[in-house]
Amino acid sequence: MGRNKLPIWKEFDVVNDKKYPDVECRHCAFLIPSAQPSRGMIRHLKICEKLTSDDRNAWILRDDMQRDEKERKLKSKLKGQVHIGSKRKHQPDTSTDDEDSDPSSRSSSASTADSHTNENWTPSEGEVDEYHMLIAKFFYVNGLAFRLIDDQLAKAVLTAFCPKMPLPTRQQLAGPLLDRVYDEVRQETIKTLMKQGNVALVSDGWSNARREQVINFVLTAPKMSPILWSTQTTGEASKTGEYIADMVSEEIKDIENVIGTGKVCGLTTDNAANMVKAWKLLEKSRPNFYCGGCGSHTKLASEERACYPIPQENTF
Repeated sequence: MGRNKLPIWKEFDVVNDKKYPDVECRHCAFLIPSAQPSRGMIRHLKICEKLTSDDRNAWILRDDMQRDEKERKLKSKLKGQVHIGSKRKHQPDTSTDDEDSDPSSRSSSASTADSHTNENWTPSEGEVDEYHMLIAKFFYVNGLAFRLIDDQLAKAVLTAFCPKMPLPTRQQLAGPLLDRVYDEVRQETIKTLMKQGNVALVSDGWSNARREQVINFVLTAPKMSPILWSTQTTGEASKTGEYIADMVSEEIKDIENVIGTGKVCGLTTDNAANMVKAWKLLEKSRPNFYCGGCGSHTKLASEERACYPIPQENTF
């Protein structure tokens, strides 16, 4: 298959066997879910800190050359494309990066595209399920309103080249599909966290649109992007140091039950007095645990005091 022919696959270990497998960089162990060569894989190699600058530059050059070639092919196709309304309809290119190196894959993709426009073709249950999951992820990632799935223009766009493919309903987007995507993302997140030696917890408070007090908990580590683990509403409870320490302790237990005991090594919050008290309680109850304040918060607070000094009362 094309996966074995492309040189880029030699830079990664395949974690699982699926159409777009999850892969792990052999140089820095960075995990890329649903990887494709010209997307996450080559983007990672262009910035991988474990590669030499020469190796990174080689992948940058390779990516530029591939982009130029794809642009040339696209321009060539557009010149011969038949306009909408003619008897012969132009078929979109459905090939992937792996298929570019395998002629049999290209012919298979072409026959698949033809079958989707065939009047006798009926989508299988697996094809419908995969299509629904893709649409659901598109809605969730872009924060789209579920009512758009009932819009006539949206329906026309989503079924233009495959009229027999049924669309998910608003109820499916708001219910079972959302649950499945959440579970899928959670599992991928847990896999990423379990590969880290240690993680640190960052927490801050804010108010939502209903003016409820909310505290968020974000996990960070050197080789991953920050991950929002959870948010907690505090209600009318008094935000004492003891309350904050208990809440953070429960979050740490929840995290370590999933990724391993002792993996959460520290906490960063703002520098409020109740937070400072919570630090002392947490460091006392958890050995080798470090708490600290946010440097940016300290700087901003200092600048605020300098720019807006507290007026002094006239004692004369």
